[in-house]
Amino acid sequence: MSFRRRVLGTIVALAAACVASPAHADVRTFSDTEFVEAQWNVTNYGGGWVIGDRPITDDLGNPGWCRTVEIYTPSGAQRGAHFPTYGRAVVDQSLRGMITSITLTIDARWVLGPIVGSGQRVAVAVQQNGIDYMSVPSVAAGYSSDWHTITVTVVGADFTRLDGQPGTVDFSSCGAPVRIGFTTSFTANGVVNHTYYDNLQVDVTTSPTAFAEQSFADANWTTSSFGSGTVTGTQTDAASGNPGTAWNVRNQIAGTGAVRGFHAWACPSYDPHTRGPVARIDMSIDAKYISGVGGNGQQVNVGIMQGGVAYRAGQHPTGSTGDWTTLTFSQTAADFIRVDGLPGTPDLTSCGDPISFGFVTSNSGTAYATRVYYDNLSIAVTSATDPISDADFPGANWSVTSFGNGSVTGVQTDDASGNPGFARNVRNQVTSGTVVGFHKRLDPAAVVNPGTSGPIASIALSIDARYISGPGANGQQVGLALEQGGIAYRAPTLPTGNSGEWVTLTFANVAGDFTRIDGLPGAPDFSAGGGPVTLGFATANSGGPYAVRVYYDNFSATVAFGPRCRSDFNVDCTSNSTDVSDFINQWFQDQTAGTLITDWDDNDVVNSTDVSEFINTWFDDQANGCG
Repeated sequence: MSFRRRVLGTIVALAAACVASPAHADVRTFSDTEFVEAQWNVTNYGGGWVIGDRPITDDLGNPGWCRTVEIYTPSGAQRGAHFPTYGRAVVDQSLRGMITSITLTIDARWVLGPIVGSGQRVAVAVQQNGIDYMSVPSVAAGYSSDWHTITVTVVGADFTRLDGQPGTVDFSSCGAPVRIGFTTSFTANGVVNHTYYDNLQVDVTTSPTAFAEQSFADANWTTSSFGSGTVTGTQTDAASGNPGTAWNVRNQIAGTGAVRGFHAWACPSYDPHTRGPVARIDMSIDAKYISGVGGNGQQVNVGIMQGGVAYRAGQHPTGSTGDWTTLTFSQTAADFIRVDGLPGTPDLTSCGDPISFGFVTSNSGTAYATRVYYDNLSIAVTSATDPISDADFPGANWSVTSFGNGSVTGVQTDDASGNPGFARNVRNQVTSGTVVGFHKRLDPAAVVNPGTSGPIASIALSIDARYISGPGANGQQVGLALEQGGIAYRAPTLPTGNSGEWVTLTFANVAGDFTRIDGLPGAPDFSAGGGPVTLGFATANSGGPYAVRVYYDNFSATVAFGPRCRSDFNVDCTSNSTDVSDFINQWFQDQTAGTLITDWDDNDVVNSTDVSEFINTWFDDQANGCG
């Protein structure tokens, strides 16, 4: 099957895009250089006035149009909340995830008014549920008559209500959409200040794969009981959390047996189809034992819901000390089982339905109750398509195994030798023939399981290399390597060269590219039936006797997943007659255009054999229940 042609041409660019942006973060940006008057509103807070408009000519901005802001305060502080009316200034957390920060950048120029204090001050403004908030951190526009740029970065805890009433903005996934603008303020007595603004840019960082909960409002949580007894959950008062409010859980066993409660969080969700298959779910939660019997308090599990079915994974006791304690979990897709005890596991591949989150509490025994408070829930989802990266190479995270004639060693450098920081110092000593070193990352994050994440279509690697010493012009040969079922494989390599400068080497490989490092026949199994794969890289030299030393840094591997069914030609997560017709239509297009998309047997020719091979694959999928 021509997986290479279907995915390999895009995987390198995809990997670069993934490396460029941090995992669990998206940035939404909007800007305004025109400040059309009909698209902006200003609301006054204080005893004076704030007027915001656009000047009558387009030559006062930096360049072009700008927004003029006049503030008069009879005494004390006068504030104005400036909000754009257009839709791009609105962020919906239910779609984009919780807001982790907002950065506002704007140009300012003082125009008129006596010099009092620091002039107008600029802060971030947000509007939620009709209430205006401003960030406490603000930046002075000052009294320079030249255009200058000011920037302020804030988080949710930085905001207060502009009307002076108590309350904070809710940037969580449960929060209502927010409209973002800016505030201008001026503190003086009987003075007018006139300042121009231009080139507004707002960067909103959201976290679509990481979620946090600290309030546990009853409206956002529901509890379902399983087993022998009942489990209830309610919000505590504001003095019982760590700090603030928390979630009060009571597990009551009826008779003898076990009772479990699934505490479902209404707001955040994760869609594997759009975000990628799930590799790992990490959870942290604070717990405080209140009452009951026994030394374990309650047992806690990670909880997810998919297709109306609740699943749990991992288990830690809260203990019974009465002090707040933090429980942490790191679970893979294979760890989850149904809460109701029936057989079945969630589908966390890219074909799986969206999942929602929560946690599970349980007790077992005979007729007793326990009460525990929970707070500061944090959940992070790692997609199997997130880059597997290492820029420090700590010794505990890596091992090296030598094959062939010689030896290979790998250790962490000092923190001044990398690109930048630490790196991995690799010495290949070849006596004769060839020596190969398999450098395996030991961190569980480097393990990819096609059985739970879906078939692996290809793997891309980017790594920096710097020649240090040794003969020859090629330095070391380096390439992608992996281990599956205790067997090490490597893909074709590239030379590091001997320039002594840092160079970046990139690779994109499919299963057929790999050979066993020990020289025996065989290739890895990237199908859904294949076992877990641990990633790393291989270094090699031939000839000898001699030694070559090279430093490596910024290892980043990205996995692309193929369709769950091999004959799912249109990649819609099912194999049916539509795939057959789509394949035939594409086959005719290949005949006309000379393309090779339907080269099913990967022999660089599109002919009737490809059609028959695809049809055979399709029937195999139907017979094996992959439809």
